[in-house]
Amino acid sequence: AVRLNPKLADSYTNLAVMYLLKNRIELAKDCCLKAIELDPNGCEAHFNLNNALRQLGRKEEAIDHVWNQVAKLAGAAFIRPQIIQCNKGAIPKHGGAVEHISVVCVKWGTKYGPEYVNKLYRGVRKHLSLPFTFYCYTEDPTGLDDPINIRSLVSGWTGWWGKASLFSTEKSQLTGRVMYIDLDTVITGSLDDIVQYQGQLAILGTDNFACETASGGYNSSVLLWEAGFAESIFDVLQSSFSHISRFIVRYDHWLEMMVQDADIVQDVFPDQVVEYKHDCTDNLPPSARIVCFPRDPKPH
Repeated sequence: AVRLNPKLADSYTNLAVMYLLKNRIELAKDCCLKAIELDPNGCEAHFNLNNALRQLGRKEEAIDHVWNQVAKLAGAAFIRPQIIQCNKGAIPKHGGAVEHISVVCVKWGTKYGPEYVNKLYRGVRKHLSLPFTFYCYTEDPTGLDDPINIRSLVSGWTGWWGKASLFSTEKSQLTGRVMYIDLDTVITGSLDDIVQYQGQLAILGTDNFACETASGGYNSSVLLWEAGFAESIFDVLQSSFSHISRFIVRYDHWLEMMVQDADIVQDVFPDQVVEYKHDCTDNLPPSARIVCFPRDPKPH
């Protein structure tokens, strides 16, 4: 198609996808740039360029690209927001006296039914001795167990963008220490150590995750933080959502754009959070407390 019509942006976009699948990342990046040159408004080319640059170890370049595109759409008045710099040494990372924690999840659409929420709640109830309150943020609470507290998602945001509202104290109504867990996650052991984390923000790293193609990034399947910290994760997204969502498709990439030097859960709690395909092909590791699943297969 490129040879037949070298000025058709979609041809380069499709070729980039093929190169990404074949792990020919440099060629994929070049095709994305050509597609964007021909059609700057082609969303998929920007999505794929983000992935290609991260796989090439050029995450900061990917972040700068998105901000530059957002600035073009927003106009001269746009000011790139200040990044949230985590201070890893500010307060203890774990071992303190957390007395209560809010455990939260997000259910949007039909990909995950209420049984995923209920099983996650029951897993937390079984494996957490600390007093906790369990919240599910959803647009459809049908079928959820009675002890689960229901909260509404931000209207008009699809997919996992609703996770961002958890960082808004006004929208989430959360206080104190918070732990977020994805629905395609299984609790297999005591969470008592993990919930004692008292740093500003901890998130999973992408290393050794089968569904992640780039190392050194964030994976938001598990998050721990203090309610009220990093509220601009939500505020900035809300103010420019229509622009930002044109150039990135993954919420985790948004966190990388906004947060620097978050604690990595696997570093703070070694071997307690594992990935199914990478770590559980033979048996469940004895130290595992949380098993995260890739895009395929899924648990339950």
